[in-house]
Amino acid sequence: MTLRAVILGTLLALFIATTAYFNDWVINQTHLIGNHLPIGVFGVVMLLMMLLNPLLRLWRQGAGLRSSELAVIAALGLVVCAWPGSNFFRTYVAAMAMPGHEYRSEGAWRAAEVLSYLPGGSPRIARGHVRDWPALARAVEAGQDGQTRPGALLWEYLDGDDRDLIGTLAAQPFIEGEDRRALLEVLNDRLIEPADPDASPPPLFTRISQEHLPPAARRALAQRQAALERIEVLEQRRQGKDEQRQRMRSTVADELERLTRRSRELGEQAAALATEPQTDQVLAQLAALRERQRQKQQRISGIEAELFPVERAHSRLGWQVGYHQQRADLLTRRANRAVLVDLLDGLVMAAPRGRGVLLNDGQVDDFATETLVRGWDGDRALRFSDLPWWVWRDTIITWGGIALLLTIAVLLLAVIVHPQWSQRELLPYPLVRFVEEATTTQPGRILPDIMRNRTFWIAFGIVMGIHGINAIHAWFPQFIQIPLMLDFTPARRLFPEAGQVPHGNLLFTPTIYVSVVGFAYFLNKEVSLSVGLSLLLWAVFGGILLAQGVPVGNEFFGTTMSQMIRFGAYFGMALTILYMGRSYYANVVASVFGFKRGIMTPAYATWAARGMIVALAGAGVLLNRFAGLDPLLAGLFILCFVVMSLGMARLMAETGVFFVQPFFMPVGVLMAFFGASALGPEAIIALALASAVMLNDPRESAMPFFVNALHLSDKLGKTPPRKILSPMLAILVVGFFIALAMTLYWQYNEGVAPNDGWAPHVARYPMRILTSQTSQLEARGELAESNELSGLARLTAAAPITTSLGWAAFGMAMVLLFAAARMRLAWWPLHPVLFLLVGSYPAAMMSFSFLLGWLVKSVTMRLAGVKGYRLVMPFMVGMIAAELLAALAMLGVGALYYGVTGSTPQTYRILPG
Repeated sequence: MTLRAVILGTLLALFIATTAYFNDWVINQTHLIGNHLPIGVFGVVMLLMMLLNPLLRLWRQGAGLRSSELAVIAALGLVVCAWPGSNFFRTYVAAMAMPGHEYRSEGAWRAAEVLSYLPGGSPRIARGHVRDWPALARAVEAGQDGQTRPGALLWEYLDGDDRDLIGTLAAQPFIEGEDRRALLEVLNDRLIEPADPDASPPPLFTRISQEHLPPAARRALAQRQAALERIEVLEQRRQGKDEQRQRMRSTVADELERLTRRSRELGEQAAALATEPQTDQVLAQLAALRERQRQKQQRISGIEAELFPVERAHSRLGWQVGYHQQRADLLTRRANRAVLVDLLDGLVMAAPRGRGVLLNDGQVDDFATETLVRGWDGDRALRFSDLPWWVWRDTIITWGGIALLLTIAVLLLAVIVHPQWSQRELLPYPLVRFVEEATTTQPGRILPDIMRNRTFWIAFGIVMGIHGINAIHAWFPQFIQIPLMLDFTPARRLFPEAGQVPHGNLLFTPTIYVSVVGFAYFLNKEVSLSVGLSLLLWAVFGGILLAQGVPVGNEFFGTTMSQMIRFGAYFGMALTILYMGRSYYANVVASVFGFKRGIMTPAYATWAARGMIVALAGAGVLLNRFAGLDPLLAGLFILCFVVMSLGMARLMAETGVFFVQPFFMPVGVLMAFFGASALGPEAIIALALASAVMLNDPRESAMPFFVNALHLSDKLGKTPPRKILSPMLAILVVGFFIALAMTLYWQYNEGVAPNDGWAPHVARYPMRILTSQTSQLEARGELAESNELSGLARLTAAAPITTSLGWAAFGMAMVLLFAAARMRLAWWPLHPVLFLLVGSYPAAMMSFSFLLGWLVKSVTMRLAGVKGYRLVMPFMVGMIAAELLAALAMLGVGALYYGVTGSTPQTYRILPG
């Protein structure tokens, strides 16, 4: 590992973290990461290999980058891919901001008071927080004689209509439906919501002596006082800035008037000179006048620029004052809620514990939320210092802390499994093999071996030509196009059920992805065949079930068939992994607790395991303290996260399938095991939000990047994990904050996800799930009871969804069966990857290309054997290299067009996005 390789790898990581969002959603080109064969890493490596290296070697012998250095550069670039794309930041901002923004227009959300179930959310009482409705009405009604506490205190806040309603409800043995809503409106609108300290009557907490305030109210009031003190400080600063602004405005106005007048006079003189005979003297005077006029105009622009920072600082202070005032009002309502809960002595539950699960706790901030949604409309772009970091602080601490700890944990897990997978099981790591084929260079040669092969350049030229023509067509539709999508839609009439299966319609309109065909050539034939047949087998299987009346769903956050089959398959893969390396993993665990470490267990694996335990425990603490998940559910969420990460990493190392979306969400899995009644609304919304933030689009899951990076650096870069782990950790942490800053910068200036419908779509799911589930729980009379369950009590109240668990068991059994068949039967033709991809979008999009790759490899091996396979290999590498570089070229064209025009360029995507 050389210093220049580390520097170049770090620069590559910074380039990806800085430009990924801009490329993906501002200029809207092929995703810079997009999958586990990211163009931002391997396209740049191809560029270094094909362009920079030959120039360096021509300049000086030995100056070029060695293959080992290219491997280290790629490894460090892969690490940062965990953040800026679909894996985290694509939907993080939308998931934090959009629920609060859309809450005002979603009647069903407001009726269910969904924000009241969020940790740190609305202090209003929701229906699931009332334990006994008739007793609640009677407790308030009992205060009408002015003697009974707490009713007497609460009764003072009610007007005549409210008192009549309470009296009517208190006389009823049951309170249902609209009567519940009306009772809650009285409590929320009269007792909790008034936030004006000068209101009559004053806020509820002012009627209780300080020593009798409940702890939650005291905490809220202490935070409220801090917010009010902060407002005073900010107002003083703002007043100072306003005075400075007025002075500068007056000075600027006078100076601008003088300069404008002088510039006009110079212009008139220049115009007069222009009418005289054009002698050398006149021309010189004219040039001098125009130069002075230009200087005056520059001075005018400079004066206006001097005023801008003061104006923006004044605005920023105003935004902060508005936020802290809104915060103080919210804390007033929280104190009222805490006092009300205490007065009613167990009839109403306390507000959920936690903070930072939504931006500004779900409140709409005029600047932080509204500007994000619509984009900045000022004359000059917002700068990094203008962004509302004060509003984002809590959500960054909560979800950023959880994400960092979980991602560090899976990086350390990749370090643990690396010796077992690469040295004992000898997994093929097809992506690393591709890099090896592409970069190997004989000593003294200017070009890599592959680039001295004619078939490489033939394939490279053909593919670049195809994409060049199709890119021109994207910009100028009248130009010719080379279609890469086939159309078999008439066949849908023969197989109508297949088209009704989720993604089954893609069976009739397959697309050829050239790099996928080339990459499939590197894979074992049973892997390419299994992926190639996945869509066809899924369509047949799903079509048979539909014909029999069995539902075949694919609900993103749900418990439907394909999600549960994939969950079971990934769990089965995890069991297979543990079984295959049982001796090694057992020794790693034993060494963690001080037992003797085996000779085949490296010391770094032991320390990585200890670090992983600490990181997972830290993530669990944050999920419990800030997101409101009890330890049992926090642990199960983390288990789902690790199982998905481990399964995807194994897929990448063993099969090389680089585009995968498992899409089983922990909230759906746990609802299948426990049932909604054993989880309750507060746990459901916390799990749904955690799922949306942490697993929103696992096509770029972090651990597959890490296992490939470790193998690249170890095998090709001659740098073992113990040496490269420190720079990887540093890049991982720094890359998070750079990607965060760049994502917020572009989203505040352009609007959240301007060209991305997926991010807002994901952001709505948690609220929709909660609205649906609270309605069902209330209809069954289980809402309040379910909301009080926690810990092991959930196990006794569990009501599993047996159909969903049956599909999970089926997926697990099939993976275990196929894995055993591959180990025992040499002729077995299929790989368990079939079930890890079942019903997923990537399998549907890319299955045809994998099938073509399998066909090319099978025919080549049958006709020409291993020699023929080696002869065709450069052609496949050329196809992949061409697509990677074509995608990078479109990034450059799009960025140039955007820089010149300020408009979004035409979209031309080479891989599915």
